[in-house]
Amino acid sequence: MTTPPANAARHLSGWWPGFRATGALLILAAIVAQLQRTIEIALAATTPHGSHLPTVVANFFSFFTIESNVLSVLGLAAAAVWSWTHRGTAAHPPLWLTVLLTAATAYMLVTGVVYNTLLRGWYGRRAGRRFDADAGILPPPGRSSVTQ
Repeated sequence: MTTPPANAARHLSGWWPGFRATGALLILAAIVAQLQRTIEIALAATTPHGSHLPTVVANFFSFFTIESNVLSVLGLAAAAVWSWTHRGTAAHPPLWLTVLLTAATAYMLVTGVVYNTLLRGWYGRRAGRRFDADAGILPPPGRSSVTQ
């Protein structure tokens, strides 16, 4: 096995850790903003189950989308910290960090594929219908679901 050149270590200590940290902060900001909006909706709810905050927060963190984004925040932050603490060395990232980043990438790819094929409406448009995450497949525009 060959060792990386010394200039590869300089690449990791340059702008890349900052890019990872910025990505982690942006994803974290999006999660916090969505959680805040979810809590606002729960507080305005009139039903007992809709306004029960522990249940709403537990449900929020049970979505695969949120879990994959949290994993991405953890992975990007850990990679940035590791790169900053090993600045100027030719050390390879540890296996746990490589596995964490690979898992986060795979989860985000699954999230993106599922969103773009099912939740965005692409799948239903081929049949003249659209898909709504809350209502399922809806009739084409201008047609009532009763007349189908």
